[in-house]
Amino acid sequence: DLFLFCPESTVEKIAPRASLFIAPEHDELIASVEMKSAYERAGEPKRLEILPGARHVDIYRRGSAFMPVVELSRSWFGEHMPARLGEG
Repeated sequence: DLFLFCPESTVEKIAPRASLFIAPEHDELIASVEMKSAYERAGEPKRLEILPGARHVDIYRRGSAFMPVVELSRSWFGEHMPARLGEG
């Protein structure tokens, strides 16, 4: 059941894989305390980015929060999952 899902209870199992947490400052669906709890429990390497002024839906729509999510993700993946020569 989706309402019973508690990612912060298992997030430490992801390490040593890199974890990027991006949260809208004014998220109406996911409590900031849950996001911060998951981040704190995650192993390294990890990064938490709070998008000032953004709401939950803003990160999915082209506008003020969408492009920062794209750029943060691109940078994070480029650093932690770089393409190998001869691929793609």
